[in-house]
Amino acid sequence: MWLSWLVLLLSAEFVLAEQFDLAGPPGSVGFGAQIAVLPNGNLVVTDPRRPPDGAAYLYSRDLQLLSTVTNVSPFAAPGTSLDTVRIVVLRNGNYLLVNETWSNGGLFRLGMVAWANGETGISGSISSSNALIGARADDSVGFPAVHPLANGNYVVESFRWSNGASRVGAITWGSGTSGVSGPVSAENSVIGSSIGDSPSFGTALSNGNYVLLNTGWGTPERPYLGAAMWVDGTVGATGFMTAENSLVGSAAEDFILRRVYPLVNGNFVLALPYWDNGDQVNAGAAVWGDGTRPMVGTVSAANALVGTRTGSYVSYDEVQALSNGHYVVASSDWDSPTGTNNGAVTWGNGAVGTTGEVSAANSLVGGADFQFVGGDPEYLVDSVIPLANGHYVTASPYWGGQKGAVTWGDGTKATVGVVSPRNSIVGNSVGDRVGSSGVTALTNGHYVIASAGWKGVGGVPVGAATWVNGTGPRTGSVGMGNSLVGNTPMSAGMAVTALANGHYVVAFPGWDRGSVSQAGAVVWGNGELGSKGSPSPQSALVGSRERDFVGWPIALSDGNYVVCSGNYSSDSATRVGAVTWASGWGGRVGEINASNSLIGSSRDDQVCSGHLDSRTRPLPDGQYLVASPFFDDGEVFDAGAFTLAETAVTGHLNYQNSVIGSVSEGGETGGRPGVFAAYDEVHRRLFVGRGASNLVTVVTGARVFRSSFE
Repeated sequence: MWLSWLVLLLSAEFVLAEQFDLAGPPGSVGFGAQIAVLPNGNLVVTDPRRPPDGAAYLYSRDLQLLSTVTNVSPFAAPGTSLDTVRIVVLRNGNYLLVNETWSNGGLFRLGMVAWANGETGISGSISSSNALIGARADDSVGFPAVHPLANGNYVVESFRWSNGASRVGAITWGSGTSGVSGPVSAENSVIGSSIGDSPSFGTALSNGNYVLLNTGWGTPERPYLGAAMWVDGTVGATGFMTAENSLVGSAAEDFILRRVYPLVNGNFVLALPYWDNGDQVNAGAAVWGDGTRPMVGTVSAANALVGTRTGSYVSYDEVQALSNGHYVVASSDWDSPTGTNNGAVTWGNGAVGTTGEVSAANSLVGGADFQFVGGDPEYLVDSVIPLANGHYVTASPYWGGQKGAVTWGDGTKATVGVVSPRNSIVGNSVGDRVGSSGVTALTNGHYVIASAGWKGVGGVPVGAATWVNGTGPRTGSVGMGNSLVGNTPMSAGMAVTALANGHYVVAFPGWDRGSVSQAGAVVWGNGELGSKGSPSPQSALVGSRERDFVGWPIALSDGNYVVCSGNYSSDSATRVGAVTWASGWGGRVGEINASNSLIGSSRDDQVCSGHLDSRTRPLPDGQYLVASPFFDDGEVFDAGAFTLAETAVTGHLNYQNSVIGSVSEGGETGGRPGVFAAYDEVHRRLFVGRGASNLVTVVTGARVFRSSFE
């Protein structure tokens, strides 16, 4: 075990962070392939390559070995990787070991899910006595997912499970305090009855219960009606889905593209956009469900919000849960009695549900054909956005010949009428498409409209970000007097990030800095009053070279933010990448450089380039973890690096401020999202799994203070 000291920020005030290695136990080969920190501070580590059949370990808070279980990855089937053991942490602090390719003798891919106590772990060898396993080859228990419930229990999906004659699938409930073991069967699971009749997991509810779906359920006389089944999350369910224990469709393929949306009060909404209303095909329906009891019967206008014309696809776009327990149904293809694709957005009562026909009397609707209120035919962003105060807004970028409109909706009752300048923020010109780049809800209840198509002087799209008060309806038009706007054609590709303190930042990664094309800029915005103007080195964090593409903001839990600029180039090399910390109460302005950012040293280091798949991420205590999977350590190509920081880390990424891998091509650090790094919030420790080197690196005391120039 070796020890080195890290200085995370050179400034007048700093503390040292200790970095050391936790070596694998005797016999280890790939110790650290997967790691997870439990709520009690214990650490779970896997080594699926340990001879002869893999192992998983539990360590105490002071890193003493508590338990070892073997046989976690035996007898890999040809063409499969041994590194398939996953750790799933349950809400009660216990955990699961999952391996969908787990095999036993000559039976490949049985799959297994083993429950373990978060204080004592699991010992011995994985078998049917301590794990849920498949009964036949290719059952793949645990595929595609295992779902933790809010009450600490869990649900195992086994889509490929076979009843001996055909692949019908199974859903198995497990106790979070004792687990479930033995082969999957009709005695411990909900199973399908024939090919195509396969149950799937719909959603977990906030009260610990859950909902199952089955697109192919039906009767011999009426196949493929579909079904939805509520399940008590304290005991689970077994057997088959039937018309006596489920809500079922009324016509074939009613449940195609079905989705379940949980509400914050424990209830839920079932979206069935392909439901047929008699001879009106694909009219669509949205069914409210009580999250505390079974739901049975047949979908109809008596128990659902429905469309009345063919192709209205009610609920197709989305159902949005509001923070007050109510919900909103978006149906952009809804047809008025005399129109086509007018679109409708309908408020629903989350306590008792809303039923009947969608109409202008109970919905916000488009007043002309092809306005698609409630959606965007390009499906780029959500069109109904819940606000923090319980209200919501609807973006309709195709309104007014694609001028676009954003309309406030009351979260406590139905907002009705036709979208117009009398009730909306709108664009000025055809093609402005106000709201087409998304609407960002701020934590204080206000919101920011992003409109990439908004046109500046000369009619060229430059983009605009418009702050709006979210306490009630607002009208007006997007313009330079009320928005942060781009000032070059390439700046139109902008995005808004909400900060935890109620403020926001606007990124213009394609912004041109004079003759420097696509240098990029990030501007801080005032979430209480709004901000206006255009990016400049005096008002924004900017790049200095062509195609720097600054940047991609990431909001931190303490209200501050960091900007990832993986394409940033320094004086010495191209695409070295940079990560820049900024105050959430005023932002940061000027050029990115080594004095205000952590940057790479070699070509294509692309520091912080992991942001696109959440490798770089905020931590609950205000710190943040920077992943740089393409960082080169001398001759070690793409060694990868993780950097733990609290405020600004500056200079070049190195061993004094980061954990750096020793295996090429991302084999150890930063190589995959969320796999190789785990953070212990209570003890402020970072664990970096480095299976290729058979160890886990631990960083403790990693805390830095704001330097004098902040």
